[in-house]
Amino acid sequence: MGHSNIKFYKAILTANSHLYFYSTEFLKTTTVDRILHNWALMFAVNEIKGNPNKKHLENLQDINFYCTPALPRNVTSNSYLLNPVPEDTGAGKLSLMRVERFLPGSEFDFFIMSKNGEHPPNIISYGKKMSHHSLRCGCVNCEKTNSSNGGWHEININAIATERIHARIERFINPLDFQKIENVTYAKKHPMKPSPLYSLEGDFHDVIILPQMDIIFPQHFPYEQWAK
Repeated sequence: MGHSNIKFYKAILTANSHLYFYSTEFLKTTTVDRILHNWALMFAVNEIKGNPNKKHLENLQDINFYCTPALPRNVTSNSYLLNPVPEDTGAGKLSLMRVERFLPGSEFDFFIMSKNGEHPPNIISYGKKMSHHSLRCGCVNCEKTNSSNGGWHEININAIATERIHARIERFINPLDFQKIENVTYAKKHPMKPSPLYSLEGDFHDVIILPQMDIIFPQHFPYEQWAK
């Protein structure tokens, strides 16, 4: 992958309607995770409809936008008693569940690497119902002016592409996205589906890092050994 066209963006996802997906379920109560898994974000930002007969990383081959996991900025949620099974079935009468949903206006932030330099979309379909939600630029200037109409502005930091670097990344990453991570001296796990996320310190191979921003990207995602 050449690096001349690559651009990096900070994105803010704003829920335009109730946003939910089943993260955990216990005694007919479902909750939503406060961190958004980056594979689901990549499906949404790249407008991919996954083939259920393929693994997640197989579906994500040849994408342009690589996304990091999204962290909560300002989120609120509520729980509702719902019936996920049609009521005209016998099972429907017995299937009431308490479902947690993020409320409209909830915000998450994450980082995007655009391999060809294109701007990310402003609207994505995301969540259990694939409802529409907004993306906007989260750069320093846009945050200062609280602007959502200024377009996308790339992160003006000289990225470092390297075959190997020792780094401590506090922001959660998905280890399965990387070619190799070894000599790990620190690991904090965040269990979630479809794969756990980690805050890590170790030797990262074949990566692009944004110095002083705690952000690291795999250069050639997805790697064949994980995609098959």
